Amino acid sequence: MQQFYRCDDPQAPLVRLRATDEQPPSARLFVSPYDTDARFSTTREMDWTGYKVHLSETCEDETPNLVTQVLTTPATTPDSAVTARIHAALEQRGLLPGEHYLDAGYVDGTVMVESRRDYGVEVVGPLSRDPSWQARIAGGVTQNQFVIDWNAQRARCPEGVSSQSWNEERDKEGKRVVVVQFPEAACGGCGRVEQCTKAKRPRRTLTLRPREQYEAIQAGRAQQQTSAFRHRYRRRAGIEGSFSQGNSRSDLRHARYWGLAKVHLQHILTAVALNLYRALAWLAEVPRSKTRTSAFARLMALPLDVVCS
Repeated sequence: MQQFYRCDDPQAPLVRLRATDEQPPSARLFVSPYDTDARFSTTREMDWTGYKVHLSETCEDETPNLVTQVLTTPATTPDSAVTARIHAALEQRGLLPGEHYLDAGYVDGTVMVESRRDYGVEVVGPLSRDPSWQARIAGGVTQNQFVIDWNAQRARCPEGVSSQSWNEERDKEGKRVVVVQFPEAACGGCGRVEQCTKAKRPRRTLTLRPREQYEAIQAGRAQQQTSAFRHRYRRRAGIEGSFSQGNSRSDLRHARYWGLAKVHLQHILTAVALNLYRALAWLAEVPRSKTRTSAFARLMALPLDVVCS
């Protein structure tokens, strides 16, 4: 039913392959008759069929880094959708951390607010950049340039114009948002209208997340530009070594079985093996490996007179 279409038109072929736009979305599309849990996904330059594994581990300075949580999902599951599941599983076993260092895909305004509110966990990770077209052009009027008065339910643009309307709505995913619109007369006569809006009727519209999420995003984006944040976030580099170690020692990247349940069991056994190896190495006082520095980075670190001699 997903791949073929039966046509009742006598002038057309009885059965034909479905076009891409006639097939279900990737999260529901079967890609293998043998493994109906597997899904096709693409991330930047890499595409694959199968699953995702999400590893959580300790990152203390004086103890071995041990994997504390393993979650296996279909390949199409967004990373940000599993952060709460990871925290719930860690809480159930009494392993919730005070700070959780996460990759950018796991962090958004909702995750930051709910992690602190529901679990008392401070999420540390980079937020995605402003995706708007205004943020990609010189002189663009971005959302963070507007002054938001949540109590008065009013916004003010960089040119000093106040908003005309403030409405609470739902976006396409059903999440609560605040839609703010500015007066057309003021926007149409503004000298920066081309850097602010592309609407046929020139009036700027802002779509804001609820207050807690909006303020968390703005504060997070400002903080991640500081050297203190970059220094703090270095602690997360160890988890990349875990994936590398899992791939080299246990072929973590390749599923040996069919079905989500069996693949998850494979991931758990791999994590157990990594923990055993690391515990033995720590008892034997084997020093930790350091993050590899590329040849180009080592060259750039040399004194200038050495490089130019």
